[in-house]
Amino acid sequence: MTSEEADTVYERAVELTESNKSEEALPYYRRAIQLSPDDDALHYDLALALSECGLQEEAYLEYQETIRLNPKDSDAFHNVGVILEERGEYAEAIEAYRSSIAINPSADTFNQLGLALSKLERDEEAITAYSEAMTLDLSDDASAFNLGNLLMRLQKPKEAEVAYREATQRQPQASENWNNLGGALSKQEKDMEAAEAYLEGLRHSPHDPEVQFNLARCFALYGSWDTARGLLESAKPHADPSLQSDIKRLMERIDEDSL
Repeated sequence: MTSEEADTVYERAVELTESNKSEEALPYYRRAIQLSPDDDALHYDLALALSECGLQEEAYLEYQETIRLNPKDSDAFHNVGVILEERGEYAEAIEAYRSSIAINPSADTFNQLGLALSKLERDEEAITAYSEAMTLDLSDDASAFNLGNLLMRLQKPKEAEVAYREATQRQPQASENWNNLGGALSKQEKDMEAAEAYLEGLRHSPHDPEVQFNLARCFALYGSWDTARGLLESAKPHADPSLQSDIKRLMERIDEDSL
């Protein structure tokens, strides 16, 4: 900051942002930048506020200005990568993530790098990125979960099972971890273990429609028609249109098989 006014204006911007009033904060950030145009932190904070308001293109420009003023800002490179990935510009996003990692290797950035690499089917590089993320942060389940998803796409359910089990250990409350573990087990025809995984998912999230649907499939497989129907009926109110169609088809199949 170069003036007492800039400090005052910036403090008001932060106050509004912390009160979840990012849109109201924007003119204060812009005024602070007018008073102190070479302050990279101001440009970064404005970019964050713009992003919270859904103004991603303006945020992108402010992150770029942050980087121009401070080429060592790893967070700005990371956030540029996120915006580029949202645009579908995966190669450019990868470059931004790698720039962030070169400055400050973080699990979150390695995970995002893995997602972008996976979109371009650069699968071995993606596996390496997820593995790096898992090593850097032993409490984060996202990289293990995403690694499992990639391995399932590669038709490697056994390896995916290992990744999903790691995700459940890191975040046992997340029903999606148990749901996808169930899917990997199902692919290996480990149906009883799959059912146990789905049941554990429901224990943590009793109204998760995807887990209810997948558990219903297990019960239907063993002829427990009434239990399967009950799960499907419970899943219906919370299911999206695609899952609603799957529920309808499975219900019809159960009706036919139970005659």
